[in-house]
Amino acid sequence: MAEFRLDEEQRAGVRDCLRKANIALSTAVFERLVRDIEDSISRFRGSEPSGGRRNAHNALRAIWLLANDDDPPLGVLRARLKVLPKRAIEYVDRRFPQVIPKLFTEDPFENGTTFLAWTEKASGDHLVKAWQVLCADGAQIVAGRSRGKEKRSALRVEPAIGGEARGAGAKKQKGGRPSEDARHELVINLGLDWLRATKRMPEPGRSSETAFGDLVHSVFEWLEVSGDPYEAATYALRWHWQQVELERNRPPLDDFLRRHGEEI
Repeated sequence: MAEFRLDEEQRAGVRDCLRKANIALSTAVFERLVRDIEDSISRFRGSEPSGGRRNAHNALRAIWLLANDDDPPLGVLRARLKVLPKRAIEYVDRRFPQVIPKLFTEDPFENGTTFLAWTEKASGDHLVKAWQVLCADGAQIVAGRSRGKEKRSALRVEPAIGGEARGAGAKKQKGGRPSEDARHELVINLGLDWLRATKRMPEPGRSSETAFGDLVHSVFEWLEVSGDPYEAATYALRWHWQQVELERNRPPLDDFLRRHGEEI
């Protein structure tokens, strides 16, 4: 799976979380925090089976966004072909025979030709146009991402892939989703990222009212974890702070052994 990268709105969200805690980081430290958060998110996303529906949706959405850029990076688009999940390839191959003949009437192809085979001879312009149409059934305007305290970023256009657009109340996925353990590990890793950058322990709390809680809720929303991202983040934070409290109250090993009559 491709590495996760925070966009400008998401980076602004991280800055908002830091401001909530009255923390000012140097540019270098902030960039390191961003990279650490990206790495933590990438590891979480890697917990999903490679053939998962969400993995295919992520890959197709990323290509659609690249293809619809003002200056589409042709080299990157061709490189993405080599790492497409099997489920994503099956999706474009289903659409390919119906879409391409209508899109390029002057460029016929033999029946049975796959999209990947067609791309080997396609021009750069044709490849970009094909990606713009094949990756999605259409597009729709969705609400901007939550920035906390009822603030939202600007409306955005999202591709509708398999009838689902990111941020438009997509259907709950069945199977292949990261486990609760993966979510718990994500919160632990984000806490370590926060501590490493700020030199402060995250403030306990399971809502988005605390700075760290806001970060976790934001990340869960960016990832659009299955179900309700807000509830999922709240539950994961509750579990996290319960574990922290248990660890804090755990007796030292030597005291534990003495109480149980063992030799040290």
